[in-house]
Amino acid sequence: MSLDLSKKKVLDLSKKAETVIQKLNLSKFRARVIFVADVSGSMKSLYTRGVMQNVYERIMALALKFDDNGSLENMVFDHGVLDLPEATLDDIGLYVERNIIKNPTIKWGMTNYAPPLRKIRDMVAVRPKGFFAMFSKPRPASKDPVYVVFLTDGENYDEPETRQALIELSAFPVFVKFLGIGSSRFPMLEKLDTMDGRVVDNANFQAITDIARISDEELYHRLLVEVSDWEQAAKAAQVL
Repeated sequence: MSLDLSKKKVLDLSKKAETVIQKLNLSKFRARVIFVADVSGSMKSLYTRGVMQNVYERIMALALKFDDNGSLENMVFDHGVLDLPEATLDDIGLYVERNIIKNPTIKWGMTNYAPPLRKIRDMVAVRPKGFFAMFSKPRPASKDPVYVVFLTDGENYDEPETRQALIELSAFPVFVKFLGIGSSRFPMLEKLDTMDGRVVDNANFQAITDIARISDEELYHRLLVEVSDWEQAAKAAQVL
């Protein structure tokens, strides 16, 4: 698909996203959007077969509705985490090929969830300066909302660290939408969805067996369910 056709596709998808946004009363919701995608070994074929390119285009379309900077922030993870360039309408059509498939720094390793969650916390946090900084917890840099789409196809190897990372992130204006794709079960992600000990419920989990076949409207509904609930709870807790 040419870059021009990809751009048109994303703009058309954005109209579908807008329909779902209106149904869920999120027309006024604005947020920084970050896409966090699994690049563990089991995911590689989804990238080489073009499935993930389609996913990036669908997420990009949603980002255009929530974030007015016209781009989508991206990072990928396996046992570590790697920042990728922001995607724009002008380059989205070749984004996966250029930045993931042909990226020699991606090792296609195991699956750890905590590193990207901690990195997001650090992106939205500030630490006190001076001698006592090392003894102080990071605090939110602002109350501007951040919406994270976190996609994975398998369970992780760092459950305790992931739990702690999500608990820490609950004090920040960050909502995490966990997407578990494929035929695997995701007991860890199910637990994260209902886990105690958080300032607010800052996550929702959705299992999608075949992300290539799910309709655009259903995908956007899955991506957006509970966002409004989080926004209200975060405002009540003065996180937003």
